[in-house]
Amino acid sequence: MRIRTQFVLSLVLFGLTLVVIAVSVFVTSREVVRLDQQEESAVNVGRGASELGYLAGDYVLHPEERRRVRWQTKWTSVSDEASRFAPVSAEERAIARSLGSDLTRLKEVFADVVRTSGESSQALVPVSWSRMAVQNESVAFDSVRLSQALRKRKADIQQQNVLLIVTLVSLFGAYLVTNYVIVYRRALKSLGDVQTSTEIIGRGDLDHRIPVRHNDEVGDLSRAFNKMTADLKGVTASKWELQEEIAERQAAEEALQESIVEIEDLSEAREQELSTTKKLLEAADEIARWTDVEELASRLARILLKLTSHSRATVDSWDKEQGEIRVMASEGELPYVVGSLWPIDEVSAAARHAIEEQDVSIWDFDRLPQDERGIAATEYRIRHALYVPLVQRQDTVGMIVLDDPGDRREFSEREIELVRGIAAQAGVALENARLFEEQRRIADRLQEALLVLPDALPGLEFAHAYHSATVAARVGGDFYDLFELSDGLVGVAIGDVAGKGLEAAVLTSMVKNTIRAHANEKGKTPRQILQLTNDTVYKSTPTESFVTVFFGILDCSDGRLVYSNAGHTSAALVRSDGTTKLPANGPLLGAFPDAVFGEAETRVGLDELLLLYTDGLTEARRDGELYGEERLFDFLGSTTDRGARALVSALIADVMSYSGNQLRDDLAMLSVKRIGLGAETDAVVIASS
Repeated sequence: MRIRTQFVLSLVLFGLTLVVIAVSVFVTSREVVRLDQQEESAVNVGRGASELGYLAGDYVLHPEERRRVRWQTKWTSVSDEASRFAPVSAEERAIARSLGSDLTRLKEVFADVVRTSGESSQALVPVSWSRMAVQNESVAFDSVRLSQALRKRKADIQQQNVLLIVTLVSLFGAYLVTNYVIVYRRALKSLGDVQTSTEIIGRGDLDHRIPVRHNDEVGDLSRAFNKMTADLKGVTASKWELQEEIAERQAAEEALQESIVEIEDLSEAREQELSTTKKLLEAADEIARWTDVEELASRLARILLKLTSHSRATVDSWDKEQGEIRVMASEGELPYVVGSLWPIDEVSAAARHAIEEQDVSIWDFDRLPQDERGIAATEYRIRHALYVPLVQRQDTVGMIVLDDPGDRREFSEREIELVRGIAAQAGVALENARLFEEQRRIADRLQEALLVLPDALPGLEFAHAYHSATVAARVGGDFYDLFELSDGLVGVAIGDVAGKGLEAAVLTSMVKNTIRAHANEKGKTPRQILQLTNDTVYKSTPTESFVTVFFGILDCSDGRLVYSNAGHTSAALVRSDGTTKLPANGPLLGAFPDAVFGEAETRVGLDELLLLYTDGLTEARRDGELYGEERLFDFLGSTTDRGARALVSALIADVMSYSGNQLRDDLAMLSVKRIGLGAETDAVVIASS
């Protein structure tokens, strides 16, 4: 087979392999997208079942026509979602049929609830409600089963696609290796024969013939040489003509040798390029792991020392407004003092050039005038250095300096390109890290502002605590508030905003301040205040944003507490004769546009404690087991010291001991003790982290 034919065949096979892989990936992607949509529908049905349970409970408590219509509308929406299922496997079809039957029975059971909600059949309501709960659980269970089946099928399809691609690539690779070995050995042998024979013919042996081993391009060349030799033998040529022909052949051999050398040089250059690319990828992977500016700069300096042959690497930042260069990191021999600040006018011409011109350059300090070397040149023994600016969005944010203290080692082109490539990545990484730290500082300050309570309030003793789950997630959505209203009333609140970071802190601030603003409106009850706050949150945030809130108004003179609990954890009223639970009596804040919140009233006696907390307390874990509400109320019932500070301290110690100091979620806690209007006690912060 001819070499060209083998090459074309390899290209065809490669193209066919790519086509098969592309078709496989396309078909798999479409199927995965379809399965994702099916899975999303299954999840939506499960969520819908939960909402149907909530709406059914709402109807049982308040059997009004609009609540029945709301349940019917939601049931229709869930049924429509379930009708979108297009199951393929027998298991999926069975689950889909079961899900459809459950939804039908759910509607029938709700109809029974509606029929038994009248005065004459009130005793049947609990039975119908239990049937409704069973059907809701069945719908949720079937939706989870269907979601799991779809995920398993999606994983099987993806695994089959990966197996097909790996098999095709492996087969094609084996073909390439085999073909390369055969062609390489055959071509080398044939070319060796040609080279040996041309040397023999060049010495004047015109009777020599080059063996033709294969019917390929090298064979054609051999036959051409043989024909040329036969023609030369039959022609009488002068000595000068023969010498000229020999010279031409020698020139051709030299050209061939030069071509071989050039090919070897190209191969070496390609290997160097691949090595440089690999090092750049490793550096990019290392840089991308860090968001702390100082740690990122230190890592960058160590990477530069590792990947080059020089002994000192320094990373500087540039503050354009202050006109100062700051040493962020320096590694290797005679490192710079980290944190050193130099005005731009006092550094070397090399540093100014890198900052102002954004130019990669090598500077020979021995040839620079003394006044152009800068204040650090002598102390740090700078002689021959590479300056590479760090640029982000066309602005210089710093520079990399690579040199050898007291020595004059040269910089290779490969090293320069390598450092240039790393600098291009580092400029973006350093700027992103700086912005991340700035955002975190802003969020930290906002979080701290959200947790500030008054120093003291007449008639109350109170203590509060806040714990972050991790240092990286210090800014969460937990908050508490205690503020004085008119006529001896005090507003008390605690809440938990979904999410973390700056967005959660901003939403927390809005909720807290909105509650305060409406609470100061004369005559507003907790339920009305939460409804007004719900309208603000729903209109001002994305649909997935929501908040759980407990808000109450406490009359310090007689202990009357009117409260509304919007989906938050149960508050606890710790009395001498036991602990009373104040559970949720309303939906999540910001989740529904027309949410209706409940309201309840209790009384806080003298020396009795009101404890508010977020779910970070009850959801603390040990070996997968939750701390839980039951354990919390057992602990409150067993406590002997009724002081606000003592209770919070003891409770924090107990939950941290239970979880091994490893919280899964942020924890906020507020304890308020009524001590009478004649006394006043300072606020106490138990813990904050």
